[in-house]
Amino acid sequence: MRKSRSNGSSSIGFIALLLPIAIVGVMLYLFPIRPLPDPGGQYKVGVRYYELVGIQQDYHAIDSEMFTTRFMANVWYPASSVERRSRQPWLKDAEILFEALASFYDVHTALLEHTKSVKSNSYERAVPHIEDTPYPVILISPGFPSHVSLHLAYTEYLVSRGYVVVGVEHPVAAVAVVFPDGEVIYHQPDFALLLSEDEDFDEGVRTAMLYLSDDISRTIDFLEHLNNGTIDSELQGMLDLSRIGLIGHSGGAGVVVHNATVEPRVRAVFAFDAALFAFSAEDLENGFAIPALLIQTEEWLTHDYFGGYDAVIRDSSVKPLILDIDGAKHRDFAMLDFISPLAPVLDFTSGFMRRNGHLFTRDLLLAFFDSAFKDGSTELLFDLADTRKDTRLTIAGADSP
Repeated sequence: MRKSRSNGSSSIGFIALLLPIAIVGVMLYLFPIRPLPDPGGQYKVGVRYYELVGIQQDYHAIDSEMFTTRFMANVWYPASSVERRSRQPWLKDAEILFEALASFYDVHTALLEHTKSVKSNSYERAVPHIEDTPYPVILISPGFPSHVSLHLAYTEYLVSRGYVVVGVEHPVAAVAVVFPDGEVIYHQPDFALLLSEDEDFDEGVRTAMLYLSDDISRTIDFLEHLNNGTIDSELQGMLDLSRIGLIGHSGGAGVVVHNATVEPRVRAVFAFDAALFAFSAEDLENGFAIPALLIQTEEWLTHDYFGGYDAVIRDSSVKPLILDIDGAKHRDFAMLDFISPLAPVLDFTSGFMRRNGHLFTRDLLLAFFDSAFKDGSTELLFDLADTRKDTRLTIAGADSP
């Protein structure tokens, strides 16, 4: 009798173990893994990873453990040869990242497990393509919590067409940052409050944004050393630091908008749903003196964190372009439809993405930076917006282009 019970318990346990695997298998059959798109440009894509040291900030409640001055910069660049180079996974340190994403977004890790097998189109330490140098440089600041890998499809698309793209990994703000020595710093949901002495949320967010904006400037400092040979690298001389652009999403978009108004080395900025609500009027008083394109999804326009646009637009000597997207979600631009094949089914992404929003967005990014850095025409931006019924591009303060 005992033997029979034991066999029954073992069978139940075995079935319980196999059930999640079977469910995931069925889901992946019905909703297959989506590979990253071929970037399609004339250049192959190389990548190198660098650890940087920021400036020490004397903010309230910053402990040496939590608010480290270390951060990471991932540099993607045009390459001429990828022979004998390692094709990188889409999510570098995927085991750590997908568990962090699953924990924060409260989804089962089984739904993200497949991401470990998805390859990027980037090759570590590929041979740089030096014949057409120097290339314009674009820095990316992701949202909170997010990761630069969640914008990789856009990154590879730009690099394959003659840009160097640098992803800035902000510790504590990013979902997770993995350093070369193995240390991992995870996102702290209350990191903004910890930066504010009076524990006011908006003031904490403001302080955090200013802190992370400093990271952008420190990254540009690093790129100057990389380009002039102070730091030994095969990328020396490849960067055109007179043509620096910024891309940001959500909180990261707030960071790059602020940086673009105070950092004279930045010459163009593209922001997805910028979180500007916590900045003071003084923080944004310079406005834009450079080309800027601000995307506003329909969801973001009604979000609690929407606001602050009036201040930066009012004081801009160069009025930004504003793209409104009907029916789009704030998280559409973080590649969630690539992370999980169930994203569209679970309504993680909007109909905009299901209607080729990804293709439209990458074309818009390229057209914007080409107009700023490569003598492209801004008319192409308006032509692109006119191809869709759910997008409207205007110049801030004007009724029509």
